[in-house]
Amino acid sequence: TYDMARTTPRSGQLSGARMQPGDVILFGSNGRRSTWQEIGHAGIDLGNGLMVHSSSQGTTITAYTGAWYAQEFAFAKNVLGP
Repeated sequence: TYDMARTTPRSGQLSGARMQPGDVILFGSNGRRSTWQEIGHAGIDLGNGLMVHSSSQGTTITAYTGAWYAQEFAFAKNVLGP
């Protein structure tokens, strides 16, 4: 998670509106202002507001539009290419 955040230049950071299924979604304690060191959670966009991610409850499919996720959303990253 840290390496994905650290190696993604600003020009490669996608807003929520630009995400597509397959993009990695990164979450940090300061939301869009998070530094790469503050990124602590990641998921994979499945489309329709859903992501797959791993948590203390195991691997789950979750809506990333919930309060915590919306507040902690830092950016998304395309890893599959155009």
